[in-house]
Amino acid sequence: MGTTYDTSDLTCKTRLILSNLETLRHDHHLLLSSTIDDDKRQCLQQSLESVDLGIDEGLVMLQLGHHFDDLDSETHKLMLQVQRLTQENNWLRDELSVTEKHLQTSTQ
Repeated sequence: MGTTYDTSDLTCKTRLILSNLETLRHDHHLLLSSTIDDDKRQCLQQSLESVDLGIDEGLVMLQLGHHFDDLDSETHKLMLQVQRLTQENNWLRDELSVTEKHLQTSTQ
């Protein structure tokens, strides 16, 4: 079964995860500055690169979320405009029909 998520919920969770990753990143930097063992430093550095990648991916997800929200808003505005133009078009057709009838009766 597919699971659907609320966009604002995903954004909130992504921000929380980013905050946790930033804390983890800070902790890694502290450990790197105090560790002398080269093997541990290499392991920490690899882990730090993964954390940085996670942060970058989280930021991209937030930007995509904002972009999708903007697209949804624009789509909604355009749909309202289509409805308004359809109503206006129908009104103009009615007016044209009435005018044509008046013209026919006046020419007879």
